[in-house]
Amino acid sequence: MSYWERLLAHRHWITLHIFGRELRFCARCSGVILGFMSSRILSTTLTSSMNHPVPLYVSFLLSFLLALPSIVDWTTQSLGFRQSNNNLRLATGFLEGVGVELLSLMEIPTPLKLLILAAIGLSVLCIGIFGRRLVKKSGMESRLSHVRIS
Repeated sequence: MSYWERLLAHRHWITLHIFGRELRFCARCSGVILGFMSSRILSTTLTSSMNHPVPLYVSFLLSFLLALPSIVDWTTQSLGFRQSNNNLRLATGFLEGVGVELLSLMEIPTPLKLLILAAIGLSVLCIGIFGRRLVKKSGMESRLSHVRIS
């Protein structure tokens, strides 16, 4: 697998055959892009028909709740508690993409939006990294390697 394929596919991918070539894309990232794009198209269609804006706290809460399944899936998989699959990654990524689109539509300054995304991403990354180290140190890794939930 080439460098670019590893970058786009990570370690779990969906394969598309385009013009006789096999292209691999990360399942979760593909879901995020599909969710973002489809909700972007839907939001431009619906915003012209809406008479009143959604309150900011409702948008933020809904955005977070839509991203939460992806966070839980990635975290529990990276900690070794269970094994995910591409269908689940695609679905949770789709929900995350819709949540990111909702965040992008909020009427708050762009730097604040980027700060929120960075803080959530960094928090999840830290949980994954420190959790993985904790699992290795505690010796749970060998016991958890037998746990498979599909």
